[in-house]
Amino acid sequence: MLWLRLAAATQSQTYGLCPGVCVQITWYRAPEVMLHIPFNEAIISMRSLGLVAAELDTGCPLYPGQMDDDVLSITVKTQGQPADCVLDCGNRTDYYFHRQQSSQQRWRFKTPEEFAYKTGSVFMIGDTSDSVS
Repeated sequence: MLWLRLAAATQSQTYGLCPGVCVQITWYRAPEVMLHIPFNEAIISMRSLGLVAAELDTGCPLYPGQMDDDVLSITVKTQGQPADCVLDCGNRTDYYFHRQQSSQQRWRFKTPEEFAYKTGSVFMIGDTSDSVS
């Protein structure tokens, strides 16, 4: 882990990034990081390490995606969404999830169309978020 921390510090200096800025490939980014939920750094590092190991073994990333919403979509489809009590803690939960008023589950992951409308991003049919069933 020391090498990874040194590499991150080197990237920070090389590219002029401020301390605390997330420098991580989207495929390996934990939902907690994307949603700005308080987290344990060791757990996030272990998750990323596991994803890298799985990709080395299979030759394919488990959560391919160009953007955080792609990766979150695949995660929700394959593992289910985080519990409401976890989503309640996220500073960016409402960016990716819609708060429901009259449902047992308080949060619902936004459809690609809802996300594109909210953010002004382009929704493309057949993107990576639609490829996992």
